[in-house]
Amino acid sequence: YVVPRKVGVEQRRQTMGELLDFQSTIVLAKTTQAAPETRAAIENFIASVQWMRRLSETLLELHCNGHFRFQSYSIDVAFVTPPALIRSEYIRSRELLDEWGKAVHELRRQHYFLNFFGMSHLADLLKLLQAAPGLDTLPAALLECVNPQAARDPDQVAAFLQRLKAAHHAAVRTIVHVQARDGDLSPVADGLDGGIGDVQTAAANAKADLSACGVALDAALAPVPAPRRPVDCPTAANFAPGANINVAGTHVIIGNGSQGVIDQTLSAFCRAGFLPERENLLVCGPHTQWEEIDNLLLRWASAHLFGRSGRLYCLAGLEVLSYELQHKAVVALQDFLRGGSQDAGVKRNPLLLVSGSSEGQHIVSQYAHCRASYEPLPTEVLQELGDQLSTLYSSGVAVYTSDLAGAGKSFAIRRAAAANDAAWVHVPVNGPMTAKMLMDRIEARLAAALTSAGLSGRGHKFVLHIDLADQLTESMDPLLFELAYLGGVADNSSGSHWFWDPRLTSVVIEAGTGSAPSN
Repeated sequence: YVVPRKVGVEQRRQTMGELLDFQSTIVLAKTTQAAPETRAAIENFIASVQWMRRLSETLLELHCNGHFRFQSYSIDVAFVTPPALIRSEYIRSRELLDEWGKAVHELRRQHYFLNFFGMSHLADLLKLLQAAPGLDTLPAALLECVNPQAARDPDQVAAFLQRLKAAHHAAVRTIVHVQARDGDLSPVADGLDGGIGDVQTAAANAKADLSACGVALDAALAPVPAPRRPVDCPTAANFAPGANINVAGTHVIIGNGSQGVIDQTLSAFCRAGFLPERENLLVCGPHTQWEEIDNLLLRWASAHLFGRSGRLYCLAGLEVLSYELQHKAVVALQDFLRGGSQDAGVKRNPLLLVSGSSEGQHIVSQYAHCRASYEPLPTEVLQELGDQLSTLYSSGVAVYTSDLAGAGKSFAIRRAAAANDAAWVHVPVNGPMTAKMLMDRIEARLAAALTSAGLSGRGHKFVLHIDLADQLTESMDPLLFELAYLGGVADNSSGSHWFWDPRLTSVVIEAGTGSAPSN
């Protein structure tokens, strides 16, 4: 805000927290003896701050939920704006948020390939289709989310982009954006600049844009084959699984903590005869969002319609999810099982729900009738599975560990990198990290290592050395599993991901003496 001075004005800026502190100070102050005009001004200020806070929170929700119009936004409110006007804007923002949620729910069930992407990805996609500059690498990044191998072929990326643009061009010709009528926009003269305007107009236009993106993705990705990495572990046949989970239906399995979740998940895919793919598996962690869970369930429900029959889908690590997320998952599953939302895939593909505990788990209690007595494979068989990942589908995936510190683990890793003529990329992990934090650290360390080696650009071999500190807890297990077995890490909220190229990358995890190397 600005404060008039004798010469010019002085600009001042305060955060919402500072305004709330100031509001509390006013409320606690003795204002009963002030003039009526002063008391009225104070009451208006307090009411305005409260409605502005609610408006700000709702606009942030619109942004986080991927509403195309609110990827960046600015709403200016004059200091003398009546609280009633700010309240009206807040009500419109809540209505718009509700309409957007309904549109996303509906369109994700109509367009299968929307469910491979978070809304942050789709916002970038819309910019690409509208010819925004600076998005040259986005087509490959989008294709990578569906088939990483295809994304490394420039010809396939070019063909994908051509199909994408052609389908979007045809779709937008059939979509008419609603034009705002006179009086629809929030009136600037009354103190609001850049307001939401007519809710139905804004909602219809955003839904039209998302629908066009869905049509384009369906046409562009339908010819792209689903990734599949077959494995053969003959010794697995020596160990009876108990229940048969490779049949149609929903199966609930209980593991022993985080380690048990990983063992059960890998055992299921090993017995199914292929490695898990990002499309088929979500291992939940502390930062898992509902959008990720919903997308996995939607992919499972209609997989058979898009050449994905006979596959195992798995939602693992349920014990870390809040009650709210578990309840949403139960409601979504019930919707699919009742026959809505294209659920014919329920009859074709098994869905595995893996929890590290049965105590106080809402999904486990609601699907107790689906609980299966399933025996995980022993460690030596799971190591066979890891060996096939290392030899067939990468340039090497390994764990270095020892009972004693200073035994030469790091030296052995560096020597192996030098022998393979590969750059050594050291990534220390000293505490719990989010996917975005790990990605940023890997990219920074990779750039520094390539620069130090006198290399530039892509196409260079390197050894990714993940150096785990002794004090790490099991909260890092899902992220490490994703990095090793699913080929990289992804952050749904930012729409960013980092996948390693198996032709060029060796992944080595160094487990400290105090950590659990079996994980």
